[in-house]
Amino acid sequence: MAWWQHLRGKPFYHLLSKEHPAAWAFTLQHVMTRPRRTPTMAEANLALRQWPLVRRVLDKMHPEGWWERPDTLWSPRYTSTLWRLRLLAEFHVPGTDERIATATDRLLNLTTPTLADELIRGETETIPINVDAIITFIPLAFGFVQDGRVQQRVRALQAAILRGLWPGDVNTQADWLAQAAATLALAPRPNPIAVARLADALLDRPLHTLPERWLRFGAPTFDRPDLLFAARALLQLGVRDSRLQTWVEFIVAKQRHNGRGGLTLERSLHEAADFPAEAAGQFSRWLTAQALFIMAEWYGHTALPPA
Repeated sequence: MAWWQHLRGKPFYHLLSKEHPAAWAFTLQHVMTRPRRTPTMAEANLALRQWPLVRRVLDKMHPEGWWERPDTLWSPRYTSTLWRLRLLAEFHVPGTDERIATATDRLLNLTTPTLADELIRGETETIPINVDAIITFIPLAFGFVQDGRVQQRVRALQAAILRGLWPGDVNTQADWLAQAAATLALAPRPNPIAVARLADALLDRPLHTLPERWLRFGAPTFDRPDLLFAARALLQLGVRDSRLQTWVEFIVAKQRHNGRGGLTLERSLHEAADFPAEAAGQFSRWLTAQALFIMAEWYGHTALPPA
């Protein structure tokens, strides 16, 4: 059974309409597997860089590479430096813009090898439990793969996974593991043992025991991952475990039964982030593009290994 036979409606027409440049570029590259160096991909990436929402975010950045205040990274939540960069990275905005490179370099300098004491003392909000994985995700997404600071962070993250140094609370643990999986999915040649342990820790949990928020899809995720985010990360890591079948079936069932099909944005941090790309309760091009990637990856592999 071809993977697209699992679709309801015809979401492709809406994903390729260019109204959401991030969804358009993602669909071309990750669903339709268009080569990066083609006129179509170049057009999509240019549209993404010139997206008015992206330009507005970058126009608010201080020339030295920070948002809100120079002495804080993650507060206020979703509009300060860490979150602005995460927003751009999550929507796959190319990291070739000099301003993005400046801000990412500053972020790495301030957080290597550990979070700076003065920043920790200066923060007014609780430090996100998965901040290290998020900080590592950002430069990887922007192409800082060969940077020594990034490689050091990837090694530290994999060491934490191998040693089982993740949160004890089961729901916090799920969030941490999902963020770590998304980060390693961007790293070259991630440790296969670390990947296997991540996958086991997530997939050993029955679906109904995952945090309730995980079953309501949203974007951007920031530090609030969900099942769609985690499933995509595992598949990008090459996980083809039969325990993923339940996750994929849940995602497939979330499609709308109308001519457009696709997924609805059930929760949105766009307002908190001052980035009104899509509205909660409405058809989401971004979430639909990710769901199509998951279907294509999963149903394109008919021989699945046993659990």
